[in-house]
Amino acid sequence: MNDKYHLVYKTSTTPFFPANILVLCHGGSFRKLLGKKLKSTKFLAVIESGVVSWFFNKEFGKSAKIIYNKLLSSRVLLNKIKRKEKEISKLLLREIKTPIEKLFIGKKLSQTGEKKLRKIFDLCTDYGEHIDVPGFLFQVYSVEDFKAEIFKDLNKRKNVSNDIFNILLSSHKFTNYENFLFDLLRVVKYKKEDKSAIKRIADKYFWLLHDYLGDIVDEKYVKAKLNELRDDHGHLIEQYEKSQERILAIKKIKNELPDDAINKIETIQEILFLYNERKKEVVNQVNIYIRKVFEYKFRGISISRLHKMWQISPNDAIKLLKGEEITDLSKRDKKWVYSLHNGKVMNDSLSYLKLVATEGKNGSLKGSPASPGKIKGRVSVVLNVSQMSKFKKGDILVAPFTNVNYLPVMHRAKAILTETGGLTSHAAIVSRELGKPSIVGIKNLIATLKDGDLVEVDAEKGIVKILSSK
Repeated sequence: MNDKYHLVYKTSTTPFFPANILVLCHGGSFRKLLGKKLKSTKFLAVIESGVVSWFFNKEFGKSAKIIYNKLLSSRVLLNKIKRKEKEISKLLLREIKTPIEKLFIGKKLSQTGEKKLRKIFDLCTDYGEHIDVPGFLFQVYSVEDFKAEIFKDLNKRKNVSNDIFNILLSSHKFTNYENFLFDLLRVVKYKKEDKSAIKRIADKYFWLLHDYLGDIVDEKYVKAKLNELRDDHGHLIEQYEKSQERILAIKKIKNELPDDAINKIETIQEILFLYNERKKEVVNQVNIYIRKVFEYKFRGISISRLHKMWQISPNDAIKLLKGEEITDLSKRDKKWVYSLHNGKVMNDSLSYLKLVATEGKNGSLKGSPASPGKIKGRVSVVLNVSQMSKFKKGDILVAPFTNVNYLPVMHRAKAILTETGGLTSHAAIVSRELGKPSIVGIKNLIATLKDGDLVEVDAEKGIVKILSSK
């Protein structure tokens, strides 16, 4: 069983239900994306103590390769993806404008409300197939293939290096989070901290930090951030300059490359931007809407209770909103296994709990060395961008994975540790660029370490030794 599946993502902040709506398409045949059917594979969501581990069938890599090759063979698939993104996102954002009280009769979801939510769920799954699938599969399965492809095109150029390749896989535009920080910087720098500026930023970025159950950026949140920055915003100026340097470096490199290589690079850059940035903008707004639906039904519900309630399937979520009882609801957050296949979600055998690693019980963790070095320090666990503000310079970053939104804390980290990813993951690439010790693919990392733990990172051997635990 262990040889058939591999861990691709693990988190304690992303409940099963809202994530499932988006990624349900990964167990399908990709007919809508490709116009033809591929062999579908079963994959698993294993829940233990509130932590969701997503395991993909290793056969899934074959589908990833087909999609990757189709993307690079011409611009047709990319153009289709961009067209579908505009089309589906427009429909989704229109659907979530429906007043929530109109979904209910009294405190029970009505037939009209059920129909509306199922339409939103279906649109999210459709959006996932066109936007989530290409970017996700590329990052998990195809980075090495892409690297070989680009190096093949450039094999006569002496200035080609891993550093150039790594820069090309960075964001070629300002990210959502960077734009948020730089909008704050402009307000502080030009001393235009009035109510209209605060409201404008809150309205523009209300969705930014939410993900599945994070913060909603409101005027109070923006005002607090501006207060933090009023006397100390030098690091934001530095970050702005580095972001500009990254974008200019990408443009400069591309100007020196042959047309064939530029076409391939631009295709992947656009796919990754849609996956990392545009998808977040759309899906976070949908997740906030669904959260408010639950909060309307269950008045006064806490985030922790909502997190537990969301460890259910979409069908069970509908039943819950209709006032029906859900079998074993109290167990779903503790030990549960779902399988996803051919567009369906099913309860599965608890024997799959064996897939969840038990590393860390002996005081140490092991992963793949990504950037050399040996160092001691305190841990700061950052599960998503909403938790970045707590990170202190010199902490050791612990994350499920990283992407471009993590760059501000990666620059300030003493070392970088991630639960998933390999030697070509974002964390591995950036840590090597920064010259910081890094270990990736550390099983049971998130479940074992917590804020303030003192650890020793040996990134030569890929070992994290827990010296003391808070």
